[in-house]
Amino acid sequence: MIVFTEEEMLENREEKRNQPNYKKISYKCESCVLGFTRKDTFDQHMKKRHDKNIGKIICKICQSRYNSIKSLEKHRKKHYVVYKCKLCYYKTLEMWSMSNHCRLKHSNDVQGRIHCQQCSVIVGSPDELSEHMQSQHLVQCNQCGDKFKGKHTLRTHKIYECMECKKKFASKVYWRKHCEFYHQRKSQYKCETCNKLFISDWRLKNHRQTQHGLTRSRNHSCNICGKKFFTQSTLRGHQLTHSEERSYMCEDCGDTFKQRPALYTHSRLVHKTRTTTMTTV
Repeated sequence: MIVFTEEEMLENREEKRNQPNYKKISYKCESCVLGFTRKDTFDQHMKKRHDKNIGKIICKICQSRYNSIKSLEKHRKKHYVVYKCKLCYYKTLEMWSMSNHCRLKHSNDVQGRIHCQQCSVIVGSPDELSEHMQSQHLVQCNQCGDKFKGKHTLRTHKIYECMECKKKFASKVYWRKHCEFYHQRKSQYKCETCNKLFISDWRLKNHRQTQHGLTRSRNHSCNICGKKFFTQSTLRGHQLTHSEERSYMCEDCGDTFKQRPALYTHSRLVHKTRTTTMTTV
């Protein structure tokens, strides 16, 4: 446990503001120095922490609102305390989160013998672990040269920006589809019954099923185990269970998962949030 002085606490907040990832993220709460990749999670944060209806008592540091002095004092202590892992660079404001981190990430580790989570290498210190990760496990964007912790972060790396609404995309295909559908109202997916347009075939099929009573059939089969699914996207999610690829990464602690629901459950239980910090397109 590290306890900050007033000056150190303010310096830490300023340091967060100057981090490259914070500067280029789409949505920011400058009061809390928190970044969000999606507008809905940003709006949820603002409503949960800064809405006037919460209460009249305001934290002088981050302007979060509370309805009692007791709640405010419990909150304010978190600005001055951080828990830092001795075996890696993970930091958190909550003791329970640190306990979960050590249990999940370092169950076989001791000081001087730290296992890499992605290969069989054992290192002697957090510095060595960081150096190993930087040299062996970063992936590079072939368009801008930036490096990332995992394939998922690379895929959600924002490159293409919509000139109309400023939304950013990792894929040129999704960027073009967004512009054509939302700003030009162009789509090849049209409901014959009500003439409504959809951005994808899957959304059109879902609309037909829910609004017009189209019968669903399990005609998407797994080529490994034979299990059948209603949609191709559900099948792809299932097939990840047969693969060693862990494409979904938690941006809070770096844990990786095979499926999006597993990442969601991890974020909710370990980091006490109901939203993941990954970008969706």
